[in-house]
Amino acid sequence: MITLFCVTVLVGVLVLYLRQVYSSFSRNGVKHFKPLPFLGNVSRILLRQDHIAHDLSNLYHSFPEERFVGRYEFTREAVVVRDIELLKKITVKDFEYFIDHSVIGIESAFERSLFFLKGEEWKNMRSALSPAFTSS
Repeated sequence: MITLFCVTVLVGVLVLYLRQVYSSFSRNGVKHFKPLPFLGNVSRILLRQDHIAHDLSNLYHSFPEERFVGRYEFTREAVVVRDIELLKKITVKDFEYFIDHSVIGIESAFERSLFFLKGEEWKNMRSALSPAFTSS
């Protein structure tokens, strides 16, 4: 009897957790596809039914009126920016708020490249490399 109670409580807590995790886009008015528990929107990619590029393209084209759309990568939120002006603002004006990139499976040869660095290390490397790509 106690085991059944514990399992019921555990399942209830898990359901509440997943509902909280997967409702953040809905609460904030961000359009997205309905996620699957624990997998989010990457189940077709994991099952090799779809390629990530096609999956992202499908998401991008499914909401043509939106400036940005959301997707869940497992239990983590990701945003796909559709509006070029918003993208310019993020990458130029507000870049200090968006300096970290999420990457899965980094090859050791590329770990120190600018794209994979984070935080202060990214800023230092960017400062060092920037003069090489500007005309002066």
